[in-house]
Amino acid sequence: MSVVPLELDSSTGKFRATVPVEAGKSSTVISQSWLTFGCGWTGAEFHVVMIDDAGKNTLDQTRKVAAWRRGYLEVPSGSTFCAIEGTLVAPASGQPTGVPSARLVNLAA
Repeated sequence: MSVVPLELDSSTGKFRATVPVEAGKSSTVISQSWLTFGCGWTGAEFHVVMIDDAGKNTLDQTRKVAAWRRGYLEVPSGSTFCAIEGTLVAPASGQPTGVPSARLVNLAA
């Protein structure tokens, strides 16, 4: 497992990150991989794009996740790079600002 370091702009509630990925035909050691993501204290919307070595999109999806819940996407075989962008749901009055998180989980070949 590896944590994806999301950069959060607390003034706008927007976050983003990029991370290399590999699975299936783009790897000799990882047979499958998943990106898991969620947010503490508030919900969030995650937009995830993955590409292969030729720069072709292998995945382009947006997922909304409620506070303290987890979403996941399987890394398509052949993917080599992942970009994540998102926005926090505005917190209710008196509640702390959300803290988004993401990680990669790999299954060895």
